[in-house]
Amino acid sequence: MPQRYSGYPQPAKAKPRGSRASKSVTMPAPVGGWNARDALTDMEPTDAVQLINFFPKQKTVTSRNGYVSSCNTASGVKIEMLVGFQLGTTTKRLACSGGKIYDATASSPTTLGSGYAGNLWVGAQMGAQMTLVNGTDAPVVYNGSTIAAHAWTASGLTYSNLNYALAFKSRMYFVEANTQHFWYGGVQAVQGALTKFDLSLVGSFKGNLIALATLPSGQGSYLTNFFVAIFSEGDVVVYSGSDPGVDFSLVGKFNIGIPLSPYAITTLGGDLMIATSRGYENLALSIASGEALASHQLISDKIQDAVLQAANLTGPRSDWRMAVFQPGQMFIVQVPYATASATYHVRNINTGAWCQFDLPNAYSWLVQQQSIYFGGRDGVVYQFNVGSTDNGTAIKQTAQLAWNYFNDRADVKHLKMLAFNLTSIATGSINVSVANDFGLFARWTTFARPSLITNVVWDVATWKTCSWPDVKKTTLYWHNFGIVGKALSLQMVALGPPSAIDWNSTTFILEQGGFLG
Repeated sequence: MPQRYSGYPQPAKAKPRGSRASKSVTMPAPVGGWNARDALTDMEPTDAVQLINFFPKQKTVTSRNGYVSSCNTASGVKIEMLVGFQLGTTTKRLACSGGKIYDATASSPTTLGSGYAGNLWVGAQMGAQMTLVNGTDAPVVYNGSTIAAHAWTASGLTYSNLNYALAFKSRMYFVEANTQHFWYGGVQAVQGALTKFDLSLVGSFKGNLIALATLPSGQGSYLTNFFVAIFSEGDVVVYSGSDPGVDFSLVGKFNIGIPLSPYAITTLGGDLMIATSRGYENLALSIASGEALASHQLISDKIQDAVLQAANLTGPRSDWRMAVFQPGQMFIVQVPYATASATYHVRNINTGAWCQFDLPNAYSWLVQQQSIYFGGRDGVVYQFNVGSTDNGTAIKQTAQLAWNYFNDRADVKHLKMLAFNLTSIATGSINVSVANDFGLFARWTTFARPSLITNVVWDVATWKTCSWPDVKKTTLYWHNFGIVGKALSLQMVALGPPSAIDWNSTTFILEQGGFLG
């Protein structure tokens, strides 16, 4: 029997091209940190386009801790320098602000000295005495309780021109402003005659001497320290030895980028970090290679574009600062971007991952006895890395994940759901948006989060009606999405308190697209 023709055209069927079932892809939190170097199309999935007030650790990304007031000097103006003094069990913090030097160790300040024209005091301590210089006023000395006039003597020196100090191998060293020489004292001397050492006779250097530093260096089975002199145009002179008049031996002369500040120089492990116009340079590597480092060798390599933009925008300024806080695994660079504010480039010193901190009130830094402090622009000394608020103000965290093709650059993906794996007690709101194919983040949704339950008191709380306090727990927070694209990126904005967030991973439920065949 002949087959009957129905008279209706039949649709062409798509050839099978794999399953269209949804699949689950779980990505670690952005532990690779902030990437301001690579093209948006080429970042690792564990990198972040933005990571602000989140700190990348080895396995998680954690919202940064906050700060609390430690001492209010009542100066009402910025604390331009924090200086630490340590002698046995005596620990002091000096705050330099508004032409005064305060003892800011306790919550109530004590004025140690006043009437100064400058506030950028640099201190060098040897034994029970610290000499402080600022390049404007005559040097002063501090003994742990009082400030007095200095007792250094030198022929041909205007003492108020001394603007940098260093204690190195049982001698005191001082830079004289707008020159190419330094002055040094006798062995274990905290007063007395100073001797001039003119570096202009050592070589042809551009600019003025602006800072002195020490550089640890391994030599066989023991460690020694090198003496480092840094010039304003990027020349660096390195010596070994302990007596400039007898056994100083020239290790080498090197050239780095233009130093951005005498106060943005610090030791990190066995290296010396310097913020320059080329990036954040590690001097030990320059010495080892004998030449200026390539960009990929700099410690700032992964955020190089952001560093160069900031350096070009501001140029050298005294409010570029550096601090190393080992207990928090943090290498902190203060980056000024306006007259009255700054941002912070922060590196995990164990993993090398970068992020940004938003601390607009901070100006000067001091690490002391496993704690870190900053001098505020409001005349208050704050202790940092404590609590979950910024002196009572909620901390806003922002993250944007790297654009992700999910191992397929050809086909579109339909994102249906996503989930954050978070460990916390409770937080404020979490807002999230997903964008496709390098477009804008247009549609935002908010995750509903529990509020913190306060502690109950035994024999006071009502039995069977009170709630037990929350404990830290890990939870998946799901949300529906409906967005299609070849590359997807997620942006999260979290606002706490009352507690910190540990971001462990992100899970995407998506359907892989294809073509009709």
